[in-house]
Amino acid sequence: MKIPLIRTLRRVKLRCLMAWRYHRRIVDTPIQPVIIVAEARTGSTLLADYLRCHSGVHVGGEVLNPFFAAGLRRKWISKRSAIRHIVHSLYYQPVRVSVVKLHLAHMAWHGVTLRDLEIAIPDVKFLVLYRGSLAEQFVSREIVRETRTFEDRQGRTQRVESLKVDVGKFVEFAEGMRQEYEEAINTVSDHHRMCFVGYEELAHNPSEAFESRICPFLEMMPVELKTSLRKQNRKSLRELVENFEELEPHLEAHTLSFDLNSADAHANAI
Repeated sequence: MKIPLIRTLRRVKLRCLMAWRYHRRIVDTPIQPVIIVAEARTGSTLLADYLRCHSGVHVGGEVLNPFFAAGLRRKWISKRSAIRHIVHSLYYQPVRVSVVKLHLAHMAWHGVTLRDLEIAIPDVKFLVLYRGSLAEQFVSREIVRETRTFEDRQGRTQRVESLKVDVGKFVEFAEGMRQEYEEAINTVSDHHRMCFVGYEELAHNPSEAFESRICPFLEMMPVELKTSLRKQNRKSLRELVENFEELEPHLEAHTLSFDLNSADAHANAI
């Protein structure tokens, strides 16, 4: 009983502090609000680490995640309260660029859409983070379920040598993920507010992603990017998945991609 009570008290204290600072914030400090729109295992922690390398940038956590002190409980929270909490989370720090993370699933719990946030935060910008290989994302989620470890910064995380994928569940997951992104993007009235970032480019060539798109989008100067995160799985799907031959025919049909150069961006399943 003590742990839930302590967590609740910390959450109430933090929310009161956010509201107080929001209403007493320095009006002479212009803040660019930025929301990382993502899903689990798409690299939002990695992106947050890279953004923190820039001076004048504050990156908060998943402000709708009920397991975090800065989050909200899943039930008995109105849509209006959820939006107000997001606004307070963005504006309570006197910084030039304020960033928070929102998972699409958490937004759905409270009925919040990107259009709602456009209206509530007129100058908001969205960094839409996705994973091109939905199979890699699904397997990463399965690894987390098995190891109960969300991130590795010390290189000590238990390694999964192999696992078996339920192909039916993967197909259902991939179709649901594509639908989540499509529905979220379609609610945005001004697609110039969005910058799409793929996990693959963020993991393999982050400097290029920041210099060519993210920094210009947020009007920041490029800096040296650093992170202490370690990759939890270094094996390919062929090496890791026991029933890869059963999974392989579905890989090409279930990917996620966006037209990065178009204001009329949309999700594509090839």
